[in-house]
Amino acid sequence: MHEINTKLTDTVRIAWTVGDVCNYSCSYCRLNLNKKMPPDAETIKDICEVFIDHYEPLGKTVEIQFTGGEPTVIPNFQSVLRMLHNRNCKTSLLTNGSPNLDWWEQNANTLNTVNISVHLDFVDIEELEEKIDLLKDRDLHLTIATTPENFETATELKTRWDEEFQEHEIQITYQLLYKDMPFNQVLMDYTPEQLQIAYGTTENNLPTSDTNENEHVDKIRSEKRNTYKGYICYAGLDTLVIDYAGHIRRSHCGQGQPICNISDPNILENLANRLPALPMLC
Repeated sequence: MHEINTKLTDTVRIAWTVGDVCNYSCSYCRLNLNKKMPPDAETIKDICEVFIDHYEPLGKTVEIQFTGGEPTVIPNFQSVLRMLHNRNCKTSLLTNGSPNLDWWEQNANTLNTVNISVHLDFVDIEELEEKIDLLKDRDLHLTIATTPENFETATELKTRWDEEFQEHEIQITYQLLYKDMPFNQVLMDYTPEQLQIAYGTTENNLPTSDTNENEHVDKIRSEKRNTYKGYICYAGLDTLVIDYAGHIRRSHCGQGQPICNISDPNILENLANRLPALPMLC
């Protein structure tokens, strides 16, 4: 009997949307936010301990990617980051960067990757640049939320940052926005010149390529070509997803039934018993 390979990669990446509470109210965001409260920090830590205790014996490094809403609005969220750092986990944070500089000074060393979504309606550029200077030697990504109206400001900012931080490997990109985001895939009314600057194309749609390896993932999904029925699937071993409603699944594609929900009163026991240890057939 052939042994089943249970470790396609050495890392399990857990994408956790910790509720939808956000301290910003961006004009271009149509999400009905602030309806699903995030779990408290102690609950998050307890669940993370279950993940670590399950995946470490499988030879996996645990990497947890926190997004929201805005994860840092959770009281004492920094204690989650410290616990994961002490357990030798990797952490990734998608944030609007709003915590004050003291917060970043105290917690920067607990973060492997930081992705700051820059919202020009709210951000204090001078204060943000102090935070960038603090984080510049980490894996830092700056994504500038760009509308047709603020495109010139975003371009000036991106150009200045590209020059100022050119010695550091900071990824600075535009985030072009959809009409009625996130309910359709039609971009706002950018001019051909704006699209050329941001995407290298004048077409007001998702960037595409003639080569499969460079095709935009949203285009592949919209054409329903992400179908792998019959393949051995390592979702649940290489990936795990917790959505804003607390459902724990193997992956974003929804492969298999939900494992459980973090609102389950017996979540720690049930989760420990239900986390996958073997791949499955798609």
